[in-house]
Amino acid sequence: MNRIDWLDAALDTLEDEGIEKVKVERLARDLGVTKGSFYWHFKDRSDLLEALLDYYYLTCTAPVTDAIRKLDLPADQLLEEVERIVENMGMHTFEKAIYCWAQRDPMAGKHLNENRDRRMAFVLDLFRKAGFAGDEAEARARMFVYRQMGRSLRGSACVS
Repeated sequence: MNRIDWLDAALDTLEDEGIEKVKVERLARDLGVTKGSFYWHFKDRSDLLEALLDYYYLTCTAPVTDAIRKLDLPADQLLEEVERIVENMGMHTFEKAIYCWAQRDPMAGKHLNENRDRRMAFVLDLFRKAGFAGDEAEARARMFVYRQMGRSLRGSACVS
Protein backbone atom coordinates (compact mmCIF):
# COMPACT_ATOMS: atom_id res chain seq x y z
CA MET A 1 0.00 0.00 0.00
CA ASN A 2 1.53 3.32 -1.03
CA ARG A 3 0.58 6.99 -0.80
CA ILE A 4 -1.06 6.99 -4.25
CA ASP A 5 -3.29 4.06 -3.23
CA TRP A 6 -4.54 6.12 -0.29
CA LEU A 7 -5.05 9.18 -2.49
CA ASP A 8 -6.93 7.14 -5.10
CA ALA A 9 -9.17 5.65 -2.40
CA ALA A 10 -9.78 9.12 -0.95
CA LEU A 11 -10.56 10.43 -4.44
CA ASP A 12 -13.02 7.61 -5.14
CA THR A 13 -14.80 8.32 -1.87
CA LEU A 14 -14.78 12.07 -2.52
CA GLU A 15 -16.28 11.57 -5.97
CA ASP A 16 -18.94 9.11 -4.83
CA GLU A 17 -19.96 10.42 -1.43
CA GLY A 18 -18.38 13.81 -0.72
CA ILE A 19 -15.57 15.08 1.48
CA GLU A 20 -17.35 14.29 4.76
CA LYS A 21 -16.99 10.56 4.02
CA VAL A 22 -13.23 10.78 3.43
CA LYS A 23 -12.18 9.38 6.82
CA VAL A 24 -9.08 7.41 7.80
CA GLU A 25 -10.96 4.41 9.23
CA ARG A 26 -13.26 4.25 6.23
CA LEU A 27 -10.39 4.36 3.75
CA ALA A 28 -8.41 1.74 5.69
CA ARG A 29 -11.44 -0.57 5.68
CA ASP A 30 -12.01 0.00 1.95
CA LEU A 31 -8.35 -0.73 1.24
CA GLY A 32 -8.26 -3.75 3.55
CA VAL A 33 -5.38 -2.41 5.65
CA THR A 34 -4.83 -1.04 9.14
CA LYS A 35 -4.88 2.64 10.03
CA GLY A 36 -1.15 2.29 10.76
CA SER A 37 -0.53 2.14 7.02
CA PHE A 38 -2.22 5.52 6.68
CA TYR A 39 0.05 7.10 9.29
CA TRP A 40 3.11 5.83 7.45
CA HIS A 41 2.14 8.10 4.54
CA PHE A 42 0.24 10.99 6.18
CA LYS A 43 0.44 12.85 9.49
CA ASP A 44 -3.32 13.06 9.86
CA ARG A 45 -6.54 13.53 7.91
CA SER A 46 -5.69 17.20 7.26
CA ASP A 47 -2.43 16.12 5.65
CA LEU A 48 -4.36 13.67 3.46
CA LEU A 49 -6.82 16.37 2.39
CA GLU A 50 -4.01 18.78 1.53
CA ALA A 51 -2.31 16.02 -0.47
CA LEU A 52 -5.60 15.27 -2.22
CA LEU A 53 -5.82 18.88 -3.37
CA ASP A 54 -2.26 18.70 -4.70
CA TYR A 55 -3.21 15.44 -6.40
CA TYR A 56 -6.03 17.38 -8.09
CA TYR A 57 -3.47 19.60 -9.79
CA LEU A 58 -1.19 16.68 -10.65
CA THR A 59 -3.99 14.62 -12.19
CA CYS A 60 -6.27 17.27 -13.74
CA THR A 61 -4.10 20.14 -14.90
CA ALA A 62 -0.46 19.11 -15.17
CA PRO A 63 -1.07 16.16 -17.56
CA VAL A 64 -2.96 18.41 -19.98
CA THR A 65 -0.43 21.24 -19.96
CA ASP A 66 2.49 18.79 -20.16
CA ALA A 67 0.96 16.98 -23.13
CA ILE A 68 0.23 20.23 -24.96
CA ARG A 69 3.75 21.58 -24.40
CA LYS A 70 5.16 18.51 -26.17
CA LEU A 71 3.15 19.07 -29.34
CA ASP A 72 4.55 21.00 -32.25
CA LEU A 73 1.34 22.51 -33.60
CA PRO A 74 0.04 26.02 -34.28
CA ALA A 75 -1.57 27.62 -31.21
CA ASP A 76 -5.14 27.31 -32.53
CA GLN A 77 -4.66 23.57 -33.00
CA LEU A 78 -3.16 23.33 -29.51
CA LEU A 79 -6.36 24.83 -28.12
CA GLU A 80 -8.35 22.14 -29.93
CA GLU A 81 -6.04 19.54 -28.43
CA VAL A 82 -6.66 20.91 -24.94
CA GLU A 83 -10.38 20.34 -25.49
CA ARG A 84 -9.82 16.81 -26.81
CA ILE A 85 -7.45 15.79 -24.02
CA VAL A 86 -9.70 17.15 -21.28
CA GLU A 87 -12.69 15.27 -22.72
CA ASN A 88 -10.76 12.02 -23.10
CA MET A 89 -9.28 12.11 -19.59
CA GLY A 90 -12.73 11.70 -18.03
CA MET A 91 -11.88 13.81 -15.01
CA HIS A 92 -15.24 15.52 -14.71
CA THR A 93 -16.35 13.73 -11.53
CA PHE A 94 -13.10 14.67 -9.77
CA GLU A 95 -13.45 18.28 -10.86
CA LYS A 96 -17.04 18.43 -9.64
CA ALA A 97 -16.15 16.82 -6.31
CA ILE A 98 -13.36 19.36 -5.73
CA TYR A 99 -15.71 22.20 -6.65
CA CYS A 100 -18.37 20.96 -4.22
CA TRP A 101 -15.76 20.59 -1.49
CA ALA A 102 -14.45 24.11 -2.18
CA GLN A 103 -17.92 25.58 -1.61
CA ARG A 104 -17.61 24.69 2.09
CA ASP A 105 -13.89 24.66 2.79
CA PRO A 106 -11.62 27.72 2.35
CA MET A 107 -8.50 25.53 1.94
CA ALA A 108 -10.13 23.62 -0.92
CA GLY A 109 -11.38 26.90 -2.38
CA LYS A 110 -7.86 28.31 -2.33
CA HIS A 111 -6.52 25.26 -4.19
CA LEU A 112 -9.36 25.35 -6.68
CA ASN A 113 -8.66 29.01 -7.43
CA GLU A 114 -4.91 28.42 -7.74
CA ASN A 115 -5.52 25.56 -10.16
CA ARG A 116 -7.95 27.69 -12.17
CA ASP A 117 -5.36 30.49 -12.31
CA ARG A 118 -2.68 28.08 -13.58
CA ARG A 119 -5.03 26.92 -16.30
CA MET A 120 -5.94 30.50 -17.13
CA ALA A 121 -2.29 31.52 -17.52
CA PHE A 122 -1.56 28.51 -19.72
CA VAL A 123 -4.58 29.07 -21.98
CA LEU A 124 -3.95 32.83 -22.12
CA ASP A 125 -0.46 32.09 -23.43
CA LEU A 126 -1.96 29.85 -26.13
CA PHE A 127 -4.38 32.59 -27.21
CA ARG A 128 -1.55 35.10 -27.35
CA LYS A 129 0.46 32.68 -29.50
CA ALA A 130 -2.62 32.37 -31.73
CA GLY A 131 -2.43 36.11 -32.37
CA PHE A 132 -4.86 37.57 -29.85
CA ALA A 133 -3.77 40.41 -27.58
CA GLY A 134 -4.85 42.39 -24.56
CA ASP A 135 -8.42 42.22 -23.35
CA GLU A 136 -9.50 39.99 -26.21
CA ALA A 137 -6.91 37.31 -25.34
CA GLU A 138 -7.88 37.50 -21.68
CA ALA A 139 -11.61 37.28 -22.40
CA ARG A 140 -11.11 34.30 -24.72
CA ALA A 141 -8.92 32.52 -22.16
CA ARG A 142 -11.46 33.17 -19.41
CA MET A 143 -14.34 31.85 -21.54
CA PHE A 144 -12.31 28.78 -22.56
CA VAL A 145 -11.36 27.84 -18.99
CA TYR A 146 -14.78 28.54 -17.50
CA ARG A 147 -16.44 26.58 -20.28
CA GLN A 148 -14.29 23.58 -19.42
CA MET A 149 -15.05 23.98 -15.73
CA GLY A 150 -18.75 24.35 -16.47
CA ARG A 151 -18.76 21.08 -18.40
CA SER A 152 -17.42 19.37 -15.29
CA LEU A 153 -20.13 20.88 -13.10
CA ARG A 154 -23.20 20.13 -15.19
CA GLY A 155 -25.57 17.47 -14.01
CA SER A 156 -26.53 16.51 -10.52
CA ALA A 157 -26.06 18.63 -7.42
CA CYS A 158 -23.15 18.37 -5.00
CA VAL A 159 -23.14 15.42 -2.59
CA SER A 160 -23.98 16.77 0.85
